[in-house]
Amino acid sequence: MVQKSQKVTVFLDTTPNLLKHPAGRIMLRKNLAQSMHENIDLNIDKIVDRYAFLPALTVHYGEYCKLLSEARDLFVWGYFYSCVTMCGIVAERIVKDIFSRNLLVVAGAKITTPNQKAKKDLESFGAKEVCEFLIDSGVLNENLRSPLKSLGELRNKYAHAGGKKPEEDARKSIKHLHSIVDGTVSVFREFAVRHGKLVRKKPKTA
Repeated sequence: MVQKSQKVTVFLDTTPNLLKHPAGRIMLRKNLAQSMHENIDLNIDKIVDRYAFLPALTVHYGEYCKLLSEARDLFVWGYFYSCVTMCGIVAERIVKDIFSRNLLVVAGAKITTPNQKAKKDLESFGAKEVCEFLIDSGVLNENLRSPLKSLGELRNKYAHAGGKKPEEDARKSIKHLHSIVDGTVSVFREFAVRHGKLVRKKPKTA
């Protein structure tokens, strides 16, 4: 019995195989560089516009900074699906770091902060519950509840491949993330610029 031939649609990328061989690497390196430059030239206006869309940053340095930079880069270069998820990851890293710093452990008569092993255990805590705890306990401002909730919902949708409007949702995610950044790790939460210098703000009095 002769079987009928069938058409199969595939996505094909054999370039990595060629690049694994020295001769192929030499041959394709120039072509790849040229292709990348052409792609940038073709999309430069959109790339610049997206960079201009980002808020300026002045934040305290921390583990989250590389993640924050990556989320912004993904947006600038147009990797919107990944950007949404990465924005959620950055927010989670920020709030879990704040949670860890503000948690005290009472062991007998001793009060300490969590040790490194205990901090690792905290990583298994759900981000949503950590956010709610920090807001309800007054560590984070109430006005962060909405952006944290909205970003968490977007992150979950895209992490589970349910996103339908990547660029639109990436823009929303960037806005939510920077609202969270402004309310948590921004230098200007504690300092103001006066006469060209950073000056610590006076605490508010009742």
